[in-house]
Amino acid sequence: MIDPKLIYAGVRARDPEAETALAVFLKNMVRADYERTLGPLAEDYTQELTVRVVEAIRAGKIKNPEKLISYSQKIAASIRIDALRRAVRQAHKLVAIDEARLEASPDNAEADVLLAEQFRTILKLMERLDPFSREVVRRYYFEQQTPAEIEQDLDLAHQALQRVKDNAVEKLRRDYKALTDAQGWQLLHGRKKPDVGGMFVLAMAAA
Repeated sequence: MIDPKLIYAGVRARDPEAETALAVFLKNMVRADYERTLGPLAEDYTQELTVRVVEAIRAGKIKNPEKLISYSQKIAASIRIDALRRAVRQAHKLVAIDEARLEASPDNAEADVLLAEQFRTILKLMERLDPFSREVVRRYYFEQQTPAEIEQDLDLAHQALQRVKDNAVEKLRRDYKALTDAQGWQLLHGRKKPDVGGMFVLAMAAA
């Protein structure tokens, strides 16, 4: 456990050791939750959490050092729900989601759980892709790299990239459609399909 007063004072003084101690503490604080809900995006958003807390300390947004931990927890929760919403919006290109309902959904624990459930479903489906196709999908849809960047990084011709991406998307949509029945969901998740109460409508994107 960190000493909030010492960390607070150190970060305010731009002490590298204090910043490192804060980063380690924040990473341990959110690791299990972020890895469970955000999957491969967890590391990026853990770094974002550290940056935002450091900036808040230096900008004087945290007036009382004793509230450092509670403030960090609130920021962590905000980052998680925002990250899930962004991820789900990107994923709708693979498996279409009713974005009007997504925008209107409340920021509460139930909405958080449902978003996480949706994102975990997409991640599980991506695990069924071969590693190369999964890498292409991850870069194109979740990291939002341009085709030119992907082609250069992976040494692919444009037509080859398009073929890999299209085949991967077709498989993901086909597999997702198979999950619309309760048995398919249970096979994937190891439990019965939850009742989402109509808050989020999942449907296949038009081919």
